[in-house]
Amino acid sequence: SLDPEAPEGAAEHLDLALLSDCDLHWAPEGYPSLAVSLRRLSGVFRVELREASNGTQHNLSSGVLPAPLPMQGRPLPLVMDLVVEVSDLVVHMSTGAAMAANIAAGFGEHRRSLAVHAKGLNLHLQKEQEAVEPPLGREPVARSILRLRAELLSLAEVGRPDWAVSGSGLALRQVVAVPPLDIDLRTLRPPFGLPTTFELVRASLRADATAAAAATQGGGGANAIVVSVDDSLLEFVQVLAAELSDEFSVDIEHASAPAHAQVCGDVAAEEARLHGSAPCCGSRGSAAAGSRRGADALPPIAGEEFRYLFLADLCLAALPLRVDLQISKPVFLSFTGLALTFPEVRLTDVATTGFVLGQELIAHCIAFLLLNSPVLLGSCDLLGNPVQAYRHLHSGISDLLQRPLREGVVSFASHLSSASLASVSAVSDSLRRNLPSAPAASPSGAAAAAAAAEAAGAGP
Repeated sequence: SLDPEAPEGAAEHLDLALLSDCDLHWAPEGYPSLAVSLRRLSGVFRVELREASNGTQHNLSSGVLPAPLPMQGRPLPLVMDLVVEVSDLVVHMSTGAAMAANIAAGFGEHRRSLAVHAKGLNLHLQKEQEAVEPPLGREPVARSILRLRAELLSLAEVGRPDWAVSGSGLALRQVVAVPPLDIDLRTLRPPFGLPTTFELVRASLRADATAAAAATQGGGGANAIVVSVDDSLLEFVQVLAAELSDEFSVDIEHASAPAHAQVCGDVAAEEARLHGSAPCCGSRGSAAAGSRRGADALPPIAGEEFRYLFLADLCLAALPLRVDLQISKPVFLSFTGLALTFPEVRLTDVATTGFVLGQELIAHCIAFLLLNSPVLLGSCDLLGNPVQAYRHLHSGISDLLQRPLREGVVSFASHLSSASLASVSAVSDSLRRNLPSAPAASPSGAAAAAAAAEAAGAGP
């Protein structure tokens, strides 16, 4: 309203519906014509009023008048495309030193490594940005679009000591295997200090993979995401991450010093103005921040202390998992053939901080695991893994009813014996690993025992 005392419905009032981006022309009586721009960025509706006759080249003490922001969803003029297609790729990542856990376990100095296998990979990266000529009077809006398509993504552990394997005693174990996958990510970087907007975050398995996984009792089929993790692998990943960080390290402290100094100077100047005290970050930073900011400059809307995330559209499809997990500390606990399907997650127009979003996702996962606690406990080897025994019996009875009599009886007997022996083996192995090991005899104790035996043999 240009005149709050004007009657309702007069030309001095303008009603705006905060629904979508739009451009309006407002011609109130007795006032110059105004161009009204309504834009939604990072969950915030921004209303800009400009004199329609002056355009965008009206000079201010801080520069030209900021140009109208682009409408949501419209493509930006400057575009850069990068497309990477890989038919079949294998990458090995190894540590420079042997694992201390392997040496302590008596496996020797075996150097383990990780192998990444990508098949049918298509990566499309697109960058969009506004043109800076003529001057915009603000930071240009930029958009990043990432599309990932893959037929297979696999992570395997190479060189794991396994003396049950003939030959070198080294085994190849699959850690993660992902079936055909589609990922779409679209982010927008707005001006005026607003945080990055996630316009679209979408991850899903192919339709045929999802249907096949749903038909195999909770995602336990070949098209589920396979995960196999133990303590030794986690320790190895930590060693590998440390070596990669040292190899490709960047001086982040010096690189982020200017930005940190600016934020610290702004906060210190504001505290000094409110409390009438000296700035906590030094007067140099405050003076520099004050000199950079003119009298008519547009201040940033959000500082580093109030950064939040805005998710316009987040869609994570149902995720079928098949997990093998081993935990050795503080007690040995293992899960074999754990089949779970995380339900679909859909969020729209969410504005929150990263900490709150992480806490909510963790709470969502914990609630899901509590609801599926019967399946979780049924896959525990310490309890005999009844879920795996049920799968064997289900397959045996199905073969007995569907196959010819001879083949059905043989299959049923095989599955029945596998179910019973696997349960007994799982319980006994878990108990054995949880029992305290016998202390090793010290050299002095062994020598004393040998001397005592020799003295006993030399007696009458």
